[in-house]
Amino acid sequence: MHPTHFFIIGAQRSGTTYLYHLLDKHPNISMAKPMRPEPKFFIHPPKETDIQNYLNTYHLIQETPIQAFGEKSTSYYEKPEVADNIYRYFPDAKIIMMLRNPIERAISNYFFTLQHGLETRTLKEVFIQKLPSPTKPQHISVSPFDYLERGNYSQYLPAYIHKFGINNIKILLFENFTNNTQHLLSDVFNFLEINQYEVEIDGSKNESQKIQQIPAEVCQTLANYYSNEIEKLEEMIDVNLNIWEI
Repeated sequence: MHPTHFFIIGAQRSGTTYLYHLLDKHPNISMAKPMRPEPKFFIHPPKETDIQNYLNTYHLIQETPIQAFGEKSTSYYEKPEVADNIYRYFPDAKIIMMLRNPIERAISNYFFTLQHGLETRTLKEVFIQKLPSPTKPQHISVSPFDYLERGNYSQYLPAYIHKFGINNIKILLFENFTNNTQHLLSDVFNFLEINQYEVEIDGSKNESQKIQQIPAEVCQTLANYYSNEIEKLEEMIDVNLNIWEI
């Protein structure tokens, strides 16, 4: 039986790093290393001759008995063409996506960009006044300022559903995962068709900015923006998203 090849494709600021570390503790999973910078190998169409180099570079081939190889590149889901690039070489791949309340995700994304010295605007200037964003650094593959668009999950999922089929896509909700980690991690192992393993759970998950600390008008603006999106996503993945109500 060939090892499962899987990709954690997003979303940014939704606990994917935490998931990476937990999966990396499983003795039969080989995660791409180093974790940072993320591989992002399939952002552009690779050549067939590049695939072996990809596996070697990110240490996805190990001598120990490996049941699954995994990569985390959270910018993948923002580019529908990546689904084609992955499918060309790994048509049996499994896709994992961690989704978070898009309001909290957008706010967390803003503070993450601010802390890295890329953002100069205030919350109100970004989400209410909609002032132009700073210039994107050339070395960054996707815009760090796409706070709103990045939360429109229903726009990005169809490309992966079309290529890999809904049964090969595992969607986790950040809020559920952080509250019931062990159980949902067991579900992930089943999804990857690998042995169950008791992973030590720690508290290293990324914490969101408290919504209560955010100006109410910013929260309301975001709630209005995402109301239709959440309804579309509920219908698309057939999951009740009441957990995202603020």
